[in-house]
Amino acid sequence: MKIAPLPAHLSARELLSTGQRRFATAVAACITASILLWFTTGFGISPLTWAQIGVIAMTTTYVLVIGYRALLVLIAPRAVEPVGAQVPDAELPSYAVLVPLHREEAVLPSLLTHLDALRYPVVKLQVLLLVEEDDDSTRAALAEYELGPQYEVVVVPEGGPRTKPNACNVGLARVTAEHCVIFDAEDRPHPDQLRAAAAAFAHHPPEVVCLQAELAYWNPWTNWLTRMFAGEYALNFRLTLLGLDRLDLPIPLGGTSNHLRTAALRELGGWGPHNVTEDADLGIRIARRGWQVRMLDSVTLEEANSRTGNWIRQRSRWIKGHLQTWLVHMRHPRQLLAELGWRRFASFHLTFAVSTLAVLCNPVF
Repeated sequence: MKIAPLPAHLSARELLSTGQRRFATAVAACITASILLWFTTGFGISPLTWAQIGVIAMTTTYVLVIGYRALLVLIAPRAVEPVGAQVPDAELPSYAVLVPLHREEAVLPSLLTHLDALRYPVVKLQVLLLVEEDDDSTRAALAEYELGPQYEVVVVPEGGPRTKPNACNVGLARVTAEHCVIFDAEDRPHPDQLRAAAAAFAHHPPEVVCLQAELAYWNPWTNWLTRMFAGEYALNFRLTLLGLDRLDLPIPLGGTSNHLRTAALRELGGWGPHNVTEDADLGIRIARRGWQVRMLDSVTLEEANSRTGNWIRQRSRWIKGHLQTWLVHMRHPRQLLAELGWRRFASFHLTFAVSTLAVLCNPVF
């Protein structure tokens, strides 16, 4: 099935636009010039003053983030609307499950067990296992299993970026189902999650094109790091995102368990193949189109990183991706404001720019 091309100004192939590079250069030049002027003439702004301005800016960032998160947490408990009765089997929509795999032969037994446990009519289910062309080990491991009729192994050809969103776009082109969802290799979705999503889509108006299930961890007690991960996810998915849901603000999607109307996803151009947090980027593109993301009352369990090195690499990618997403959507600020409106525009900055800057301030302080 054909996917609409992703607009060039929303692609993360290049990090900065020409206008952004010029603006950053001008700001850096002004600061440097004022410091040099102070050193040579005594006029201008001294390095100490610039440092004080930086501390004031960082402190303001913290206050904004804490206040905004506190507001979202306070209004979150009543956010998710109750979904009506389950849809009868005969009326269930067709559903596609996209599972990008890369060197995942070790977790295949667990993955296939949980995919087989999904309580959804097999005749309406399409499970696409997306494997990179050079991933011989995963393909060989899959060949040892007798997969059901709902499964299809899709080889992702070389040539494009070696990213999860690129693999998902290859899978999206083969989807024939009305709805689709992404699961990662280590995910353990609730067996009735697809049914819950089908009922929620039937309950919501057509402009609700995406449902985000709650993500939690099945290994929180491994060590201190996994306990911190579990607390962070509980705050984010059980409170913060529910607050965004209630206020009808843009929701940065999690990396998995995003349930989408396939036609709307294709119209948006699929996932940004060059964005390292393609999920969060997709949530903003949905909001810019005037569509909505709602939270789904269902849980997918994931495996929390228990090793410091893996945690640093993952967290670095998340920080980079949020800044990347902010820069991409801020290439044309007036257009973004016109599409989101003031309220959503402010939330976008608080979610992606201000919150990320607060994280980067921690090592400084």
